Amino acid sequence: MKSYKLGAYLVQPKHNKLKLNETEFKIEPKIMQVLCFLVQHKQEVLSRTEIAQALWPETVTGPEVVTRAIFELRKVLNDDPKNPIYIETIARKGYCFIFDIAPDAVEGDTKKKLIPAKNHLILLLLLTLGFMFIGSLMYQQDVKKIKMKPSILTNDSFYSDMPAISPMGDQVLFTRKANSTEQYNQLVIMDLSTYQEIEITQTDAEYKKPIWSPNSKYWFYIKCKERNLCSIIKHDIASNITEIISSKKHNIFHFSASDNGNYFVLSVMKNSLMQLVLLNINENTKLTLIETRDKLISLPTFNFDNKSFFYVSTVRGGVSTIYQYDILKNDSSEVLSGFSRITGLSLKDEQTMWVSGNIKEKKGIWELDLNSGELLSIYETFPGYTPTLVTSKPGFNSLIFKNFTKNIALHKSDSKTFTIDKNVNSTMIDINGVYASKTNSLYFVSNRNGFYDIWRSRYNEVQKISNIKANMIERPILNLQQNKLATVFRKDLKSEIMVLDLTNNLEIGHINIPKHIFLLSWSNDQKYLYFSKRENGQYNIYKLHVQTGDYKKILVDAGAIMQESKSGGSLYYGDMEHKQLVEKTSSGEVKVIFKLPENERGLVPHKIKLVENGLFYISKQQDKTILKYYSFQDSTLIDYMELPLDAYVTDIVYDGEVSVIYDLFSNMNANLIQLTEIEEGE
Repeated sequence: MKSYKLGAYLVQPKHNKLKLNETEFKIEPKIMQVLCFLVQHKQEVLSRTEIAQALWPETVTGPEVVTRAIFELRKVLNDDPKNPIYIETIARKGYCFIFDIAPDAVEGDTKKKLIPAKNHLILLLLLTLGFMFIGSLMYQQDVKKIKMKPSILTNDSFYSDMPAISPMGDQVLFTRKANSTEQYNQLVIMDLSTYQEIEITQTDAEYKKPIWSPNSKYWFYIKCKERNLCSIIKHDIASNITEIISSKKHNIFHFSASDNGNYFVLSVMKNSLMQLVLLNINENTKLTLIETRDKLISLPTFNFDNKSFFYVSTVRGGVSTIYQYDILKNDSSEVLSGFSRITGLSLKDEQTMWVSGNIKEKKGIWELDLNSGELLSIYETFPGYTPTLVTSKPGFNSLIFKNFTKNIALHKSDSKTFTIDKNVNSTMIDINGVYASKTNSLYFVSNRNGFYDIWRSRYNEVQKISNIKANMIERPILNLQQNKLATVFRKDLKSEIMVLDLTNNLEIGHINIPKHIFLLSWSNDQKYLYFSKRENGQYNIYKLHVQTGDYKKILVDAGAIMQESKSGGSLYYGDMEHKQLVEKTSSGEVKVIFKLPENERGLVPHKIKLVENGLFYISKQQDKTILKYYSFQDSTLIDYMELPLDAYVTDIVYDGEVSVIYDLFSNMNANLIQLTEIEEGE
């Protein structure tokens, strides 16, 4: 389509942007396609399925892409869904473009035709749709070209989780709940030929990790009435009678059963320790195989020989490794390492395993040859989506996985100091915001492109200013001059500090550092960074030279804050043991300038702000989050501002007036996707 006027907006499809007076809004190509399609079919009610089929008939795209496009368009057009000017939501039917636009403004070279919706169940419509903006991904096996055909089994009206394919490959058992915040869920079974669902249990407990017996006579699953009171249940499918095999007074995360039914292996958390426990059902014995505090042990998966099982060990903040545990030898051997995170395992056959997770800059599903260790990528996801909990059965060239997406948004307390632009928050994760008052810029972390990078919002424009594609980025630290930024990021096997020149948008340094540190502040001369690190049960403060990367310990049992005074004559830091703020002068004199009340939990990094005559800090109480102010002049402490209970504060901004920037969880969605191998030409 050519450029056209949409009320006060100038829409430029070829440039993927809209103009409102002197303000430009750049949008993604898919979002522009949706806008133009709606305009071309103004006054028509279009379902998400119809829009996706019409715009991208040759690609594998889910209705969530349309939902996200509508969300982004409404932000740009400032269109309130409750009182729409442009796009109206028609309940349970779709969307309608209602703005009156001149007919000649919507003429294009070709007008895309709608694909008629068939009168079937909504799940069947979703199945014909496929999933993700990735097309059909292909790989080589025995010189044949193989591609994966995706089908959506459940939509996002429920939170679907933990799928388990039946031995015959004709049914899938899974858990379902109304939304991600609900504690209790239920077990549901779906017929994969008709997509009909039957509820197996009530929504009366937290059900986890259902599995089938090889003869399809029983289901096994975890049932938790409380988080630390869980039982393993054996469920007779024909009679619907259940029995408790074992009960534990701690949380069970994952478990697997041997095909002969003699062994169960459990991944549990007990007294802050991660354990891998083997149960021998015949002998009624329990053996703790692995116990660790520093690693996450998950996804136990029995081998077909019943003599060994696979599991995943993930270093906290590090990488995932697949191990095989030999039960007779009581020994583990490494199978594969190098994944940034592994989220699912399932045996395809005796020689091959499906693995979901992410390697470097890719999230998806791989086929692992257990003999050679060779990996073949078979499925790569759309940015913002994570494939997890793969399930399959030998002899069937298909698998089912949980598709997961999460949304966290940036918020700001009410004040006139500055505003958060409406384009800052995406439908993915936008976190760790800090504000630079000298340039009226908000710097934040976002994974809207698939992996995490630093973004900047300034003068109604949001742009990416780093290109590290990290697995995670911590809260950025601005220097006193606000022309440099430092942050800790995790990528692949290591953690690094990245330093950004904000004037020229250049990465001017990467510094290798120990894991699990908290960046606290810059020195006034920009030569050093201060960070705290937990060692032997306490936090110690280090001073790092930005140019050389050398660092040394300068304070013991201190943290939460390390800040030089504007004159450079004093250091302010937190005394963690006594929960107090301390000033240390250049002459070595130490004095307490503030002590937390007895009922406060302690000082927390980046949740305390020194100002000229006092300080602000965040107090997390049982039922609320409070910004408090302490006056140095009259030693008074007051509640200054109340914030949402779940607010995760990342910056306290003081520029004559106080504002608080915080992250707030928005929602999580999960649905089930089936991938089926088909040969070229099918």
